[in-house]
Amino acid sequence: MIEVSHAAFPLYVTVPVLTDLFTSKGWAMACEDVESCGGWARTILGCVAYFFFLELIIFIDHYYLLHKWDLGKRIGQHAQHHVYKYANQLNAFSGYSFAPQDGWSQGIALAVGTLVVPVPIAFVYSMEILTGLWTLYIHTDITPLPWPMMGCDYHYIHHRYNWYNFGFMTITMDVLFNTVKHPKNKPWNKGSALLLARGDISMSNSELQRAAKLTDAILSQRGAGDALSLMRAEDVGDQHEARLAALKEAQQDVKPAVQPAAQQSEDFSAEEPAAVTGAARSCAATATESEPATGSMGRYFISKAQLAEHTAREDAWICIHDTVYNISSYLDKHPGGSDVLLDLAGKDGTEAFEDVGHSNAARKALLSLKMGELKTSERVAVKADSSDGIGGFAGAPVVLPVMVVSIAAGYYYYAHMLMS
Repeated sequence: MIEVSHAAFPLYVTVPVLTDLFTSKGWAMACEDVESCGGWARTILGCVAYFFFLELIIFIDHYYLLHKWDLGKRIGQHAQHHVYKYANQLNAFSGYSFAPQDGWSQGIALAVGTLVVPVPIAFVYSMEILTGLWTLYIHTDITPLPWPMMGCDYHYIHHRYNWYNFGFMTITMDVLFNTVKHPKNKPWNKGSALLLARGDISMSNSELQRAAKLTDAILSQRGAGDALSLMRAEDVGDQHEARLAALKEAQQDVKPAVQPAAQQSEDFSAEEPAAVTGAARSCAATATESEPATGSMGRYFISKAQLAEHTAREDAWICIHDTVYNISSYLDKHPGGSDVLLDLAGKDGTEAFEDVGHSNAARKALLSLKMGELKTSERVAVKADSSDGIGGFAGAPVVLPVMVVSIAAGYYYYAHMLMS
């Protein structure tokens, strides 16, 4: 992380340099003090306009350029930053561990904003300093922040699933674009996330193993062999805990073939995010009378027990709205990364699927992956709840430009009224 950060800092520092250049050349609309800004009213309005300009531009860069558009993903190489995704990998060092062009593309809005918004230059410099500290904070486990701030608990979700919560300092744009995932609605995303990062509770054995493999790949690719050896020496304690956890899991696996529904539901959710446990209950095994393998229309029925057996990357099944899909071939194509799907493999992913607000195209893509349908006796109705994860409204992409133009027009009119 430190090596990557050192390579990127020479480009990062061009942001305040460009701010000075724009100001010295007279290109910037920034003003020196309250009086030159036109008084306190215009000064405050300029600061607010500048802040929301940053919120908008950084969100667009982060969401569209770095996560959605293929060209932007190839150029920005934001994936180099998202290799840090587990609780034991996120810290202040990972906060600056970007590819140079990646971090720069998110920071350049600070300088560009002075070209279009009349704002006190002192406020711009303050925001540049605060942005540096904010970048460190959101990658740590210090403390969550009150609404509507985009605290470290929100950003943990972003890293863990390579999706949701793309905003800058507030959740405003994520609410508007329907990409927010609220930690308070998912216990595993808030309390557990911070406790995991602080080491107050142990990571699951599966996550420890996956984090170790990922770290090995990162360090091997970057040639940090010495760091790898040192890290492994320091991780002896974690590995010992992982072995104990594996032993405990193996002992728990020795149980009757058929269990009560409530008990199997707990087994499925013991080490998984609570984001899926509500819906996962519809895939918990139940003792039922025998049923035919197919329906009257030739549909292949799959039991919850069968579904739970398919959790490997090469044979991953998921249940969505009582239909079972084999998602193995789609894992690497998923815009949100493969891990978010693998965490749901063998379970009911209806709630998580609806939380994201998938498009009609995404729903049609599922048709080619269909394996069959859940047995009718094992189906449980699951209702999507927009308040339990994704917020906002679908019309945000249309409303947002109107809102921005309205604010700009109001500011222009108000500024000229004060000058006249």
